[in-house]
Amino acid sequence: MTRPATPEPILTFVRRRLAETRGQWADVSRDSGVPYHTLTKIAQGVSPNPRIDTVQRLVDYYKAAA
Repeated sequence: MTRPATPEPILTFVRRRLAETRGQWADVSRDSGVPYHTLTKIAQGVSPNPRIDTVQRLVDYYKAAA
């Protein structure tokens, strides 16, 4: 019997998507409402525990873009 897949944590999802869209962060920032500097800090791990509302805005942005 196989175990069900564990859902990806939202911060991991956001960091993965930021890595995938590097070079487009100005657009991500503008369209999500998250400041560019905040995006860079989250992507680089400088902000290890960002505010949930910030992460949720990025999740919403990336899910709408999918």
